[in-house]
Amino acid sequence: MEANELRKDYLMDEWSIISKNRSSRPFDHKTSEKLKETEKIEVDVNCPFCLGNEKQTPPEIFRTGSKIKWNLRGFANKFSAMQTEKEFSIQKKGLLEFDDAFGYHEVIVETNNHSKELAELNKQEMTELFTAYQERENKLKKRKGVKHVLIIKNFGKECGASLRHNHSQLITFPFVPPKIELEIKKAEEFFKEKGKNVFLEITETESKTERKVFENENFVAFTAFAPKWTYETWITPKKQFSNLSEMDEKTLKDLGEITEFVLKKIKKNLGNASYNYFLHESMTQNKAYCFHLKIQPNVKKIYGGIEKASDIILIEVSPEQAAEELRK
Repeated sequence: MEANELRKDYLMDEWSIISKNRSSRPFDHKTSEKLKETEKIEVDVNCPFCLGNEKQTPPEIFRTGSKIKWNLRGFANKFSAMQTEKEFSIQKKGLLEFDDAFGYHEVIVETNNHSKELAELNKQEMTELFTAYQERENKLKKRKGVKHVLIIKNFGKECGASLRHNHSQLITFPFVPPKIELEIKKAEEFFKEKGKNVFLEITETESKTERKVFENENFVAFTAFAPKWTYETWITPKKQFSNLSEMDEKTLKDLGEITEFVLKKIKKNLGNASYNYFLHESMTQNKAYCFHLKIQPNVKKIYGGIEKASDIILIEVSPEQAAEELRK
């Protein structure tokens, strides 16, 4: 019986148990909300994100396509987690620190087709989406009081999608989220000690391992060495980019292409599993840090006692096996 491994994240002080022998036990990860062809519809009259229902959302911020039939459409989140009335100013009461949740929260509807999934978009459509991310991020990060713009995608109800119609979200914060701030700090420490960008080192290393899933001219996709979720896949650049605003049209095209490839493989090989993806960026140019995208399929569904008690994650399928499955 092959020994399990404790693996540390490339940069963070986070550990996972790679349970190589549990990979062979009964584990049905290929269940999903996959729509039958007969259930797929282009327009749902009850869906606020569908064509013809534009008045059901807050005022439109932007659209691509034509006035009659848009491709992408952006607007403020009707149920925003943030508010813009008062800038953030921390209040303290003993051990407690708090203030009103200042920020902006936007939605980008990714397609006018109610049932079309992100994994079903073509390369041009994916490029258009990442271009929209870039443009909205550039505008939001210039607003007073905004220190960070976070871009996320929830697919499937297990991963937080409240509506079936596919959409992404942008949410701003009056500070850099602690996880990203720590990631940047660790990258800067690595750069100071080694004189190298840790994310470019990760890209170079993983481009040569059995964990590599796909690569193109500007990016490499691979299953993470010490993942927090089974089948977790990272997309990292071959050149240094701190954020989306530093990418040209060809780079955005390659980012759309590689993201499309991974999502299609998840749909095909993991039974269209629910997933989250999110972009980690530095809003300012930082030679020690790189933009990267993490895709986390929810095939395990829940964390158990080991994970909740220790934050050490038990991974049911090794990253090496996961990459082999995703390459099929």
